[in-house]
Amino acid sequence: MINTKIILLITFCLLTITIQENYKSFISKLNLNLEEIQVVTEDRYVNTIWALTSKDESNRNGKSIIIQHGLLDTGFTWLILQEKSIAKLLCDEGYKVYLPHMRGSQFSTSHLDYGHGLNSYYWDFSFDEMAQYDLPAIINLIKKRDKVAKVDYMGHSQGTLIFFLSYMNNPQYMENSINKFIGVGVVPNVNNAQHLFLKLATVSKIANLIPVENFLTFPIELGQVLVPFCTGKAKKLCHDFLKICFGTIPDTGRVDYDRLGKNIFMHMPGGTSLQNMKHWLQAFENKQMAKYDYESIIENLAHYGSVFPPEYDLSKMRNYKIKSIITTSDSDPFCNPIDTLNFLKNIRDQSVVEVMSLKDYNHIDYLWADSAYDELYPKFLDFLGAL
Repeated sequence: MINTKIILLITFCLLTITIQENYKSFISKLNLNLEEIQVVTEDRYVNTIWALTSKDESNRNGKSIIIQHGLLDTGFTWLILQEKSIAKLLCDEGYKVYLPHMRGSQFSTSHLDYGHGLNSYYWDFSFDEMAQYDLPAIINLIKKRDKVAKVDYMGHSQGTLIFFLSYMNNPQYMENSINKFIGVGVVPNVNNAQHLFLKLATVSKIANLIPVENFLTFPIELGQVLVPFCTGKAKKLCHDFLKICFGTIPDTGRVDYDRLGKNIFMHMPGGTSLQNMKHWLQAFENKQMAKYDYESIIENLAHYGSVFPPEYDLSKMRNYKIKSIITTSDSDPFCNPIDTLNFLKNIRDQSVVEVMSLKDYNHIDYLWADSAYDELYPKFLDFLGAL
């Protein structure tokens, strides 16, 4: 009799191959080449980056751009709209597009010492480490691979926060490495965020009750199960769950979940560490941009040499000179225009060439709504000089 464990192992391997073929074939059908790259950070995390180029090599313009996903997401999010996605459009305009999967998300759960996300030490990080280690490692790798002096950067949500924190960590390095910046759903802080989840989680302290170190980081194989489940009888339940995760309440109706559901649920949500989620809640509760509070004098002293976590130095933003375009919206429960505009007051130079004040865009509409293709992306392409 065949051992049950062997059957399960074979099934697991076949399922993994199926999932891999799904996202690879998905990208190939967009007439894009996919190269999967591993980058090792200074603190020895092994993260995955997708490098995309058009299969039409004749249009290569020699430019490279990082398009960074937000909280609970993966790089796949920038491809959800398929032919209308900003990643596809930039590839067609000749860019080499890099889609990083940040540490703790579905495609990046490895460490040289801690293995494949199974060790609790692996999850000891928040957006602090993403800004300090992940982004510089990504930038350095791309500059070396593509032999370019600077790269462009587009970020969504947490992807914008990481960018600004990296800048405050080392302004000169970022000025010398980034050509232009596009921020959508910008969250330099969440002081005035209106999302109900932030308010309830802060009051209830529910994050302290979760018994695992990661938060919604599911293996990619689970997508094979979720897609038929979430596009079938449980469709409404799954849609509502995503709307809570990604800040799409109130729902503006811009995202066609019925049409895009299969793409979305294959790799969403992407997950992160519980510590990262707690850091966001701390930022909301304390109304300040500070490093993660271990809520222990001993731990804080060990990490920072101080009883309280240090605040980020906003004065470092004064000489910011990276040409930028930023979006805000009256319907985004995470990205409150008040927070964005207050943060931009720290910048003296007229480097932020435009703040797009959008109507009826919630936190994920910038990426998944058909209207973004018509209303936002042409302006982004023009700003980057792609048109």
